[in-house]
Amino acid sequence: MTNVSPKYSTDVAVQDGRPSQPGLFELLGFLLAAFAVVALSPSTVDYLFLSFTTIKAPVGTYGFGVFIALTAVIILSGRINRRGLIALLWLLTVSLGLALTSIWSESTVYLQYKLPLVLGMPAILFAAGFFLAASGRTRLFANCICVLSFGILLGIWIFGIDVIVGFQTGLDEEFGGRYQSISRVLAVGAIVLTSMAVTHPNYYARIALFLVSVLLVFQVLYTGGRVGLLVIALAAPLLYFSTFRPRMRLFLMVLFGAFAFLVLTKVDLLSLVSAVWPGDVPLTIQRVLIDYSIQQADQFQLLDRENLWRLAMELWSENPVFGVGLASFPVDAGIGDMRGVYPHNIFLELAAETGLFGLALFLSFAFTVFMARAKGAIAPMDRMIATGVLASGVAISSVVSDFSLQRELFLGLGLYYGLKFPDALVRTRVRNRPAGPVPISRSNEIL
Repeated sequence: MTNVSPKYSTDVAVQDGRPSQPGLFELLGFLLAAFAVVALSPSTVDYLFLSFTTIKAPVGTYGFGVFIALTAVIILSGRINRRGLIALLWLLTVSLGLALTSIWSESTVYLQYKLPLVLGMPAILFAAGFFLAASGRTRLFANCICVLSFGILLGIWIFGIDVIVGFQTGLDEEFGGRYQSISRVLAVGAIVLTSMAVTHPNYYARIALFLVSVLLVFQVLYTGGRVGLLVIALAAPLLYFSTFRPRMRLFLMVLFGAFAFLVLTKVDLLSLVSAVWPGDVPLTIQRVLIDYSIQQADQFQLLDRENLWRLAMELWSENPVFGVGLASFPVDAGIGDMRGVYPHNIFLELAAETGLFGLALFLSFAFTVFMARAKGAIAPMDRMIATGVLASGVAISSVVSDFSLQRELFLGLGLYYGLKFPDALVRTRVRNRPAGPVPISRSNEIL
């Protein structure tokens, strides 16, 4: 074995031919990201402690301070290169930028309790990713954190906290417990699928798992488990057959893309079916929410989807660049503080609340992720950095909507890329490695 000059690599640090043992960095990363999961989950904070302002705001404030301190530690320890430092500064800039959209739009509701959360929680999540990348144990951690999330939410489901969830979301006791329990379990299932997409050895299986998790979370609030089962049925061929010809693979990607478009625009497939096949449309959570709101507020004219879209466009026109402020659509639209009343359209909601700035950030992230997955090649460091920093928009967008499932989807995606992109940024020395080219770690692949 020949000693060679130290080289910088994105592999795990190696000494005497053996991988380094997990240490303090891994422990800190696990604790920080576990803290982020618990703090971001609406089930464990909003509904278990029943105190949004008194719990989450201090958590976010302290989290932002922790992020600044951890950034200083990372820089002083020499475990991050110049590009990594630029990525950290970019994350900080975007966090402040989205927060300023509410300052410029004078959204006092948002400033009271969500500004610290936007600044703090994504910061904790990505700081955890850097520590985990330094330890080289990201895959093990991804599985552990999913087990932790599943255990927390399953415990809430079993011990009946979902009855409180029902009252909190404006549903009666009969519907609240059942639907909220199902939605929580399916949301955690989506996070678990995202974790499987990190570790699955087959590339096309990873794509299918990722798409199933995204589509499942986006639709479960509106059509229950039916659309989730439909998505799984559509993904089954892609999961089973991994040797399709390129044209067939492209066809399947287009098929998933078309279905994802319907999901993102909140087009209910059951409504489309009922238009062709007359009959009663099955009861959905969306219908229960709207029916309850109609009974309580008697706002028939405002709760039609077309009118909600019109209100969103009007709010967008008031401040097209920065929007009216995150999570303030019901108040600014004159509907009052009514839970569950939104445009039911991700694009319109982002446009109304964050303006062109937030909409462009979200769409750029989606495009970058789709192209990276479609190409499927090992990404160079520049592309990895670009994808990682764009992913910060997803973590920050976790508070765009009060829909808990949407927030947990963004949490899953933020966790996924928070674990992946630091591998291209953290600098570790490789000692006592045989002479020859430095192998590229599989962890650098954009999965």
